[in-house]
Amino acid sequence: MLSSRGKPITGTPLLGVASALLLALSGCGGEDERDGSLAVGETDVSDIRGEDDFTDPYTGEYDEEFANDVDVYAGTEVTVLGRVEEVLSPTSFTLVGPGDESVEPVLVVAADEIVGLAPGLLVTVAATAAKQFDVAEVETQLGIDLEDEQYEEWEDEAFLLATIVEETAE
Repeated sequence: MLSSRGKPITGTPLLGVASALLLALSGCGGEDERDGSLAVGETDVSDIRGEDDFTDPYTGEYDEEFANDVDVYAGTEVTVLGRVEEVLSPTSFTLVGPGDESVEPVLVVAADEIVGLAPGLLVTVAATAAKQFDVAEVETQLGIDLEDEQYEEWEDEAFLLATIVEETAE
């Protein structure tokens, strides 16, 4: 990296700034991010990503509050507990609240086939939240083929790009 005068910036000041930033950020959460406790949400949702993964910015039920804020979490990993409302394809489904099916459903799409999906099934989903669903872009990104007409109602809506979907015991 060069300074405004074109001279190399030495590593020591840069290292000091980086260290200070890391120390400041480490105090933001108030809890050890690896302790498995909930980041947000009131329900104990299991950590399906594994103990070596940091706690997600949102771990909890798919509820009204999360449904309203899905786009706020865009680009970040989330873990939500909910019920399968409708199976759209072997790689996609809609998710509603686990106990409150009046919550607006959210589309969940995965790169690989999700075995055993059925309406009413309680699942935990580890996903990356995304702001706007675009069927062509998702097909290209994941290398899957979706029935375009079936996803028209989801165009430009927030959705979840799932990496793990696990059945959860009642």
